[in-house]
Amino acid sequence: MLVIPDNAASHDPSPQPPAVGSAVTVVVVGTDHASRIDVSGLLAQSPDLRVIGEIRAADRAVTVVEALEPHVVLLDLTDPGHAGLAAVARLCQHTAVVVLMDDADSQSMHRAIRAGALGYLVHGQFSAAELSQAVRAAARGEARLTQRAMDTLVHLVRSLPDPDRSMAAPQRERLSQREIEVMAHIVRGAANSDIAHDLYLSEKTVRNHVNHIYAKLGVRNRAQAMASWLGTAV
Repeated sequence: MLVIPDNAASHDPSPQPPAVGSAVTVVVVGTDHASRIDVSGLLAQSPDLRVIGEIRAADRAVTVVEALEPHVVLLDLTDPGHAGLAAVARLCQHTAVVVLMDDADSQSMHRAIRAGALGYLVHGQFSAAELSQAVRAAARGEARLTQRAMDTLVHLVRSLPDPDRSMAAPQRERLSQREIEVMAHIVRGAANSDIAHDLYLSEKTVRNHVNHIYAKLGVRNRAQAMASWLGTAV
C-alpha cells in the first residue's frame, strides 16, 4: 500500500478495469492518521478489497486519485467545518466516493449526496462487514448509508412539501410505471438484487431500468437519482 505525504507526488501506471473476481481498489483520505489506519485495517479483513493509498489532505486527493485510479475513495470528513466536502464533487468526476462522518448531519449529508457521493457512513455506526459492503456497492455504482444516516434522510424527506407540489412530481412524469416502482425501491436503499426479488424481475432487467432512470433524470448514480427524485437536487 502506498502512503502519500502532503508534500509528495504520486505516479503509478493507470490501472485497468478489474476483471471479474479481482480486488476493488481503495484510496483512504483523512486528516487523522489513526482513523485512516483503523479504516484500512477494517478493509483489510476483506480479501476482495485492497487499499492502494492513504492521503491526509482532501484538497490533494484529486491528484492522487488521477494517478492511482482507485475504484473507490473513502473520504473521512470528521474535522470541524468539513472542509473536505468541497473535494467530493471533484473526486466524483474520477471515481466512486464514500464519505465518513462523525454524525449524520443533514446539511453535510445533503451536500455530499448532491455532489455525487455514493455512501455516507457515520463513525461508530458500522461494522467491518458494513464498511466493506458500502465500498463494494460504491464500486458497482450503488448507494449505501448507515442506519443513522438513513434515519436522517427519512426525516429530511418527511420535512419536504407534498411530493405532488415538489420538484419530484415532474421527475415522476418522465418515468414509466415500472421505473417509478424501481425508483421507489432505490430511495429506500435497496440493491438491484433486492429490487429484482421484490418486483419479480431479473437483475439484468433491473439494471436496464436503472440506466433508463439515470438517463431520464440526467444523473450519474443512485445518490444523485435520489436527490433528483426527492426534489432536493440543485
